[in-house]
Amino acid sequence: MPELPIDPFTLRRISRKATFAVRSLVAPFFALLASSGAEALLPQVAAPAGVSAGAGAGETPRRLLKRFDFEDAEEFPTEMPQGFYRVLTSESGQPGFPPFGRVALVRAGANANANATQGNSASAPKGHWSLSFQLDGAAIAVASSPALIPLTSRARPQVSAQIHTSGLLAAGVRLTARFVNSAGEPMPGAWATAPLRSEQGWRKVELEMPEAPDGATSMTVEVAIVQPDGASSSDGLPARRDVTGTAFIDDLVVWQLPTAEFAATRGGIFSVKDIPQLTITCRDPVATKLTVRVVVRDVAGVIVARKDSALQNAQEMSVALGSLAPGWYSADAHFLDEGQRIAARRAQFCIVPDDSFEADQPPRFGVVFPESASHDYAKTIAQATLARASFVVLPVWSANTDLGSSTLLVHELRTLTDALFAKSIRPMFRIEGIPAALATSERLDSSQVVDLFASEGARWKGALEPWLIAFGQQVTHWFLGAEGLDPSAPELQPKLLAASDALRNFIAGPAVVTPWMPEEPMPESIASDLKESRAWVELPLAPGWSLAAGDAPLTTLPPPERIFATIEPLPASLSNDMLEIAPRDRAIDIALRTIDAWSTGIASIAIVADESSEVPGPSIGVAAWRQLSTRLCGRHFVSEVPLGEGLRGILADGPRGACLIAWNESRVEGASVKVALGRSTVIATDLWGRVQQLAPSAEGHALALVREPVFVEGVEREVLQFRAAVRVEPASIDARRAPQPIAIVLKNPWNHHISGTLLLPEMEDAEIAPRSMPFSIPPLGETKVEVALGIPRSRPSGEFDLRPLAQVSGNQEHAIPLSAVVETGFSKVSLESSWRLAKSVESDRIDLVVSAKVTNVSSTPLDVEAFAVADGYTQNRKPIENLQPGQSAVRVFHFPAGARRLSGRDVRVGVQDSNLDARLLKLLPIPPFVPPSAVVGVGD
Repeated sequence: MPELPIDPFTLRRISRKATFAVRSLVAPFFALLASSGAEALLPQVAAPAGVSAGAGAGETPRRLLKRFDFEDAEEFPTEMPQGFYRVLTSESGQPGFPPFGRVALVRAGANANANATQGNSASAPKGHWSLSFQLDGAAIAVASSPALIPLTSRARPQVSAQIHTSGLLAAGVRLTARFVNSAGEPMPGAWATAPLRSEQGWRKVELEMPEAPDGATSMTVEVAIVQPDGASSSDGLPARRDVTGTAFIDDLVVWQLPTAEFAATRGGIFSVKDIPQLTITCRDPVATKLTVRVVVRDVAGVIVARKDSALQNAQEMSVALGSLAPGWYSADAHFLDEGQRIAARRAQFCIVPDDSFEADQPPRFGVVFPESASHDYAKTIAQATLARASFVVLPVWSANTDLGSSTLLVHELRTLTDALFAKSIRPMFRIEGIPAALATSERLDSSQVVDLFASEGARWKGALEPWLIAFGQQVTHWFLGAEGLDPSAPELQPKLLAASDALRNFIAGPAVVTPWMPEEPMPESIASDLKESRAWVELPLAPGWSLAAGDAPLTTLPPPERIFATIEPLPASLSNDMLEIAPRDRAIDIALRTIDAWSTGIASIAIVADESSEVPGPSIGVAAWRQLSTRLCGRHFVSEVPLGEGLRGILADGPRGACLIAWNESRVEGASVKVALGRSTVIATDLWGRVQQLAPSAEGHALALVREPVFVEGVEREVLQFRAAVRVEPASIDARRAPQPIAIVLKNPWNHHISGTLLLPEMEDAEIAPRSMPFSIPPLGETKVEVALGIPRSRPSGEFDLRPLAQVSGNQEHAIPLSAVVETGFSKVSLESSWRLAKSVESDRIDLVVSAKVTNVSSTPLDVEAFAVADGYTQNRKPIENLQPGQSAVRVFHFPAGARRLSGRDVRVGVQDSNLDARLLKLLPIPPFVPPSAVVGVGD
């Protein structure tokens, strides 16, 4: 599977819509296809040959257990294959299989293999006989007898078959396998493929099972044509069912796969003082000489450890890794028999720094767990502890909740909440959905949680009472629903108030939390009621969400201190697993969305625990969350800090002290910048907890910035505030021949008087006078330092940084490099330039044609000149007279043989007003059409 590195710009552009749709739209769509039997319409993707995340994918079949090619019917023709029987409801009790239709062995020709060449003929069955299913309105199935396919202890089977369908539009072929005990009885659990069709030829279908449980001595395989159940998603009517149609089954094969296990000890969470340990086991039916190759990579994909070890069949071994720096790691284990790869597994683990911290100050950070959290409370506790969560959100009700098992469910939840309270982690509960039985009795959809609690309390109190009695006095925050509310829903406002009041009657001082999509405008009436009540709002912030993209929470929502923001990680892959998103990029997206949400003042932010991966060990999202929680908790946004082009800096402050958060947003991987952070050594901690001490120098502290944010603590807040407050007045000036007066505005962030000298460096492309100016600023005041700035008109328009140095004296002395940016150009016009190639009729060469579109953005008519010039060509000017406000004019410039002579070079395109002595100049880069040459003559 190709790995997709995503930079922040691409992520903001495509991920906000596409990747969020993966979870919210694509997943339900796939589920619908599977339930309706339409999955055969989807493109088929071969399983990757690389490392397998969970059991079964990518293993080499090792021992043939059974093959049914039905070719014995050539000599001993029978209606049913030996050892198989027709599944009928009247005999087996299995519902849905009436005695309709016909199953029989048929010889190829006009039936089974007639269309083989239209499909995948290379994998089509080679024999003549196959098993035919003739549909007659209802589902139809056959199964193998319980003793037909014997298994050895702890075997892991793989079932495959060739299928070919004809005339099926809704129904599909499904393989189902079950383990059987020594008494011939099926054991709990069944594994099945989605219903599939293959109208264009033969298609191979595979089904992989887990390791056989204790007591399993054989297995059964069931082949069925099943009809779609339920209603159509488009009109709510019963789903379409096939009355007639045919399916053929051939080459039904059962293999035994190797069983490989690979995981890190301690749940994959190690202290920096620990030696990470990986446990490895492989049970293979035919192995002679097993070896395992372990490769460990850090979050950037760099190999940090590699080990080859001999492995005893069916015996567990442990591999100790060397000392590793804090961070998140993935480990691949390749299992080899005589050098041949037979299986592969992946595990992940993290090394956490030994830094004690208690997350007891707002804003607070937490984890939202899925429905399985209460059933695996050890894993839930480990993840919450790793994330340094101050709270967790646990689902207590969903559509799958069995109200008849409420006592057991409450007991399991009590065990988990007691452990959370012992670690000072506050549990919160989510009513994710209405249990199916209760929803049916109340004639509600499972997602209509607010409607349920807005109804008469007696209708739901009895069902929820076990949870209310057990936790009503301890759990104060209750989330109602998992999906954003529809603002157009009828009577939404009174329902929200009624639901909040209803819970308040049963729970001491509850905070009711309702989900709201951030892109949905909230009616002022609802927002006002929520502000006055003790209600909270949950904002799900989708992958790619950012303030820069205009995704700030709406001002009509309740105050930020009563908002929960939930950060759902990017999926590990897109496009039906065809494109993998690099773990590092997933972590960066989580970090940047979290910092954006935190900067708005949101009081509580939680990451959604990713439970979809089968890879053992902590997810990269939870691992990255630890440092976000540690560094942002107890701090608030102060201001942006300019660091340079493509770099981002944010000043945070709070009871724990000031902190600079900085990262690289450019497309260049690494960047170095020197910033004055104070007179002391500061400590920089990256997203994975790796710490570096940075000593001051005359130019400031040297920061190496990558795409992950770095948290720099020990900085002097006032020094960064002094830098952040610098501005130039006016912010933009016209490019003219004569120097122009500007003022550099300085603001004093200290509570005492400061004075000093502002020094401006000598620059080749600018004239600045004077270059040394004294200043004096009262406490919390500001002053203006006036200078004359002259910039050659040959310099392209755009931002110009004066790069002043402030020598500040007060209670302490500081030398602070500053950034003072002024925009140069021609404020009365805008310019758009473009290029194209055109073949010259006269010379038969390829000319470069440049177009300049000039727009008057002022309020008065203009007389200007557009021009274009390039190396080796004379300047070409074209007048534009009486250009009215708001109007545009286009001028075209030809560069003979420009495709070759200007390949990989810049064309200077601009517009000037001789009367106003103003000019706007831009560079138009030309792609390298031909290899560059040192010198290009006019005659070339």
